Amino acid sequence: MLENVEVPIDSPLLAVRERRIFDGRLIQRIHYFITFGLAIGLVPLLMYLHLPLHFRWPEIFRPFIGCALQSVFALAIIFSIQYPRELLRIIQQKTAVHYLILAALLAFISWRVGGLNFDFAVSSMLAVIIPELIPYTSRTVLRRAIWAAVYFFLILLTIFAYGTIVPAIRDYNAYDPAFAQIDKILMLGHSIPEVSGRFLAASPGWVRNALELTYFGLFGLQGAVLLWQLKRESHMRMLGVLAIAYQITLLSYAVFPNLGPFSLEVAVRTPSIAMQHTLVTYLETLRVNKQVFSVGPLYFIGFPSMHIVQGIVTAAFLKPWRRLFRLAVIYNILLFVVIGLLGWHYLSDLLGGIIIAAVALKLMAKRPQLCSPL
Repeated sequence: MLENVEVPIDSPLLAVRERRIFDGRLIQRIHYFITFGLAIGLVPLLMYLHLPLHFRWPEIFRPFIGCALQSVFALAIIFSIQYPRELLRIIQQKTAVHYLILAALLAFISWRVGGLNFDFAVSSMLAVIIPELIPYTSRTVLRRAIWAAVYFFLILLTIFAYGTIVPAIRDYNAYDPAFAQIDKILMLGHSIPEVSGRFLAASPGWVRNALELTYFGLFGLQGAVLLWQLKRESHMRMLGVLAIAYQITLLSYAVFPNLGPFSLEVAVRTPSIAMQHTLVTYLETLRVNKQVFSVGPLYFIGFPSMHIVQGIVTAAFLKPWRRLFRLAVIYNILLFVVIGLLGWHYLSDLLGGIIIAAVALKLMAKRPQLCSPL
């Protein structure tokens, strides 16, 4: 009924509505201004701080491309879960010739990469999945995917860069004692390093591997859900939520620098423990020698946990699909536990991540159309 009401041009109601539209659009676009502002100011800031202009581009691109490949694989899993009948129909439509050609292709890949190894798994995955995705894509979707990838890369690059600048000019673990004390209260006298160390020491190898898969699998899942949004044109809103969350997190890190509850005394060696040792070693070296400064794919921000933020945001954008959303919620509950067991974050980091995710999702929520000008 409201849309049929005529409002005078000079009406205060129209002015209020136009202001609400402007404010809503500005809030939802603010991450672009921040991201491009950080990118433009990066080199001048490094020069002002007398830090080396050293970007380790191969190391930056390698994990980004690896996560993109994981995303394609995870996208196929998501499609299979959401549309099992469509998957069955695709399989039934294939002829014997198709499977013979595929078998020959997989044999060739195995010969080229030297057997059934990780390279074979990745290459064969792409050989099987990518041709099946072609009918579901278009030039418009590909254009959206390329723009999303470029913008996401710029977001991560600025976060990696400024996240390394902070410990170059401040004590990287200045607030770790405070966060450890908060955890001691929250955990009734216990700590993440204590719980993590005991659990990893008592766990068989397959359990530790499952924890690592759950933790690092988030990156592929996040990328897959981002691709899943392309046809719905929700991909940039999802990137906006992640960008805002990263930028709030970066600001928090600049004010309260802390790395996390990393313990160098853990006897068990896992990929996570090895990466934590690498981070500590680099930061200790940077503390005494600023000339080792370089921008690479290293992430030092402890509070709040962006891993939790990414998991919650990924689940939120799967809400229209009940089956996928329920699985994503279960995954987030597991992820919360896994992060602590692998010793990546304080409990307060995880709780902070939940708050940041809620704030970012609220800021980037769809605005009601009733606010449009008449």
